[in-house]
Amino acid sequence: MVIFDANFLLLLLDPSVDIPGDPATGQSLLRARDRVEHLISTLSQQRETIGIPTPVVGEILVHAGPAGPNYLAAIEVAAMTAAAIGGGGNKKSTSGAPWQKVKIDRQIVAIGAIDRATTIYTDDQSVIKLAKRAGITAVSSWEIPLPPEDPQGRLDI
Repeated sequence: MVIFDANFLLLLLDPSVDIPGDPATGQSLLRARDRVEHLISTLSQQRETIGIPTPVVGEILVHAGPAGPNYLAAIEVAAMTAAAIGGGGNKKSTSGAPWQKVKIDRQIVAIGAIDRATTIYTDDQSVIKLAKRAGITAVSSWEIPLPPEDPQGRLDI
């Protein structure tokens, strides 16, 4: 199982979404939607399950219009928060982000951990750090390869 974050799904679903920047070049990522479509195709061929945590669904629905139900992975999130406090810090740990963002990021990773996700696809640096701490691989959009070129090419008119 792999997990998709909202920014990955929005690259696929919303043509007006902001394209992430490639940290190597500082430029907008080329063919971001093509990369996500190719990733989904590859994962489908591998018969990999793609998980979409409810907080991600909520973010997607906000962009789409009506809000959806909110699901909490309360036990896992509480464990993450307790670990942050127990580590000599505060509930936000080392994050400088607002508490609401810290909670949502933890929920996304917690759902992935509970469902034994092997990978979380996200461009959010906070989610990447949390995923790594939870032993889950994090992959960003700029790390996804471009799909192979069609040997027939296509004629754009």
